[in-house]
Amino acid sequence: MKAIVLDAPGPVEALQLRVVPDPVPQPGWVLIEVRAAGVNRSELHTRLGMAEGMVWPRVLGLEAAGVVVDCPGG
Repeated sequence: MKAIVLDAPGPVEALQLRVVPDPVPQPGWVLIEVRAAGVNRSELHTRLGMAEGMVWPRVLGLEAAGVVVDCPGG
C-alpha cells in the first residue's frame, strides 16, 4: 500500500510517500481500502516532535474513510 511515512520529527519535507506492506487485521479490527485521509492536529504534533512515546518510523493518516475489505472475527 502507499503511505505517508515519517522517520523522525522534522519539517514538512520529512513526510515521505512510500510503499509499505499491507497491514494484517487482528480479530476485532477491520482493514479498509482508504478512499480519503487527512492529517489532524495530533499528527501535526507528531511531525513537530511534540508528541511523546512515538515509535519510528510512523505511518500518518489516522483519520480515514473507505471500504471495509477484511474483518476477521466478524
